[in-house]
Amino acid sequence: MKKVTQLKLSPSRAEEIIHAVARDSARLKRLVSIPGGEWRQTVTTRQIDLCLREGAVVGEPELDDFKNWQVSIARLSAGVNIHAPCST
Repeated sequence: MKKVTQLKLSPSRAEEIIHAVARDSARLKRLVSIPGGEWRQTVTTRQIDLCLREGAVVGEPELDDFKNWQVSIARLSAGVNIHAPCST
């Protein structure tokens, strides 16, 4: 059996992929778990979508325990800093 080599994912490439996927909202699955009632009133689904479409990657992409890529993306929207974790 051949050995599989894990490829590195750069922040810029992760950003390109997230923006491309987010352009078609049907391809997004939102698992929104915002604690507290105050945040639910200030962060809208549109702000989260815009964060995914236009935001910038924060930090380095990492592999989770199941070997899926995880990355965080952030964007300032209406005075609120939206921070969305993304996973493959």
